[in-house]
Amino acid sequence: MKYSSAATVAVVLSQNIVSCATEPSMGASTPAPAIPMGKRISFEECLALSPQMMAASSPMIQSGWSYLKKQIASINNGDLRRLAEAVYADSTPSFARFDAAGRHEIWEALSAGGYTKQSEDALFPPIPANIKQEAPYIAGSGSSYQSHHAYPGGLVTHVASNVMITAAIVDTYINTYGYEVDRDTAVTAQLLHDLHKPYVFQWQADASSRPEQSLAGAGEHHVLSLAESLLRKAPADLVIAQACTHTYPGDAANERQIVGWLKAAAIISGVDPVQYGLLAQDGNTLPLPRKQEGSICHLGDHDYVLTYFTVQWTLPVLEKIAAADYRISQDDLRGRPFNALRNYVYSQYSAMRLEQDYATGGEEAVRKVVHALIKNV
Repeated sequence: MKYSSAATVAVVLSQNIVSCATEPSMGASTPAPAIPMGKRISFEECLALSPQMMAASSPMIQSGWSYLKKQIASINNGDLRRLAEAVYADSTPSFARFDAAGRHEIWEALSAGGYTKQSEDALFPPIPANIKQEAPYIAGSGSSYQSHHAYPGGLVTHVASNVMITAAIVDTYINTYGYEVDRDTAVTAQLLHDLHKPYVFQWQADASSRPEQSLAGAGEHHVLSLAESLLRKAPADLVIAQACTHTYPGDAANERQIVGWLKAAAIISGVDPVQYGLLAQDGNTLPLPRKQEGSICHLGDHDYVLTYFTVQWTLPVLEKIAAADYRISQDDLRGRPFNALRNYVYSQYSAMRLEQDYATGGEEAVRKVVHALIKNV
């Protein structure tokens, strides 16, 4: 097999960059690139980069960010477009403003409903002193640290993939069946479905991300994101479609899960789920007849099916290369030195492409990519 040279990899990394300089600013807290895009850096420079700097220096993430902004601009419904613009400009949780009494009341209601087993202090993730700078959307992880898109900016690449898939499904229905679902609702729901991942998966001092807790039988980011949409007065149809990203309502057991997530989110946001239009009058199902946008969003949220395993399959190879070529000790393979290296490699190249290189070229192909990004010692 013919392997790419370091120069070739740098060129590949610089392809398809969409300049954001002339577009409306969203997420203005993201710093300018600390290093030129595509530049080969030293291991010491890698260790010094923050998650925000890694995202700012990644052609892949910047291209995904520009795509998401263009998708937001394409939303015809003005209310939905402004909602998406506001979230992407500032994803600070609305419940950061809740006082102690309000949080206690929410915890009591969630506990009584069986939605949480967490202590009151652990119900919500901690709020950084300056969350806009410390947890901007563009630098968020796509999931927990051993799962899909687990790198700075992974959230952008994950959501961009899912929005692209969702929009393609909408087009498929038009071209195949001759009718049109509500594109604005489906695309906006997909744009917002993971809006609190930067808050839940906050970057830690060791360059890993915060572990996720369970809430209403799902990862807490799901219910917290639904609650945020409700707190921002999103339409019921949009919130329902957003809730369906994690499963489809065509099965009774699955629908019970969705109903539970919506009820938990309603508790957090202080709304009545029936009066808001989230549930049918009996409170046991989604409003009838069920709309198709939710199931389409669920189909669209399937980028994780492969990407979860690309992280799992490439991490052992990266660890081996880190120990041999960057003199990272066994102890540091579980700490900041290795985490910084893996974050940078994944943020610039993606676990998806790295796994494909590994599948077709073996360990040496992965080594060449890593060396093209970070000078070996």
